[in-house]
Amino acid sequence: MEKTGSPNKVIGIMGPMADLLVLSRSSTKGGTLARLFLSASLLKSSRPVLILPQKEKRTVGQHICIAWNQSVEAAQAVAAAIPLLMQADHVSIVTCGPESKAGPKSGQLATYLRYWGIQSEHISTQGRDAPKEIVATYKSTESDLLLMGAYSRNRMSQLVFGGVTEYMLKRTSIPVLMLHT
Repeated sequence: MEKTGSPNKVIGIMGPMADLLVLSRSSTKGGTLARLFLSASLLKSSRPVLILPQKEKRTVGQHICIAWNQSVEAAQAVAAAIPLLMQADHVSIVTCGPESKAGPKSGQLATYLRYWGIQSEHISTQGRDAPKEIVATYKSTESDLLLMGAYSRNRMSQLVFGGVTEYMLKRTSIPVLMLHT
């Protein structure tokens, strides 16, 4: 089925009926339409969005790093990715700083994963620069997919002040599976 129209309109119609939206990162030059489709996919579909780098990766999903911030978005991203997590060879949970917010702690996430037969390791960072610490953990665990919630903070404040979602979308080239509800 072919649809035409603005990214918001097309994704608003087609996105909610998809199990997974797969997009390629836009190139550094141009890419305005690709960025509009990416934004619409995250904000209009309520479905998991897999964002792949321009360069081909041999494997994605054998070593998964979960960026855990105790948010509903992160919890729903994990729940949506259970089939992938069950197939992974290694799962890491990274938290940045103290887990002082209301919401499930990383230990509760590890228990939830164990119910599904998924073993995981927890890595806690200092929390001084969450986006960079997440990427550093992703690399140190030799992960090939980052799993996270998207825009768990207000999107406008992320655009103005920055945030993990914007950082991962604009400043990294790693495969990321995100979900915003």
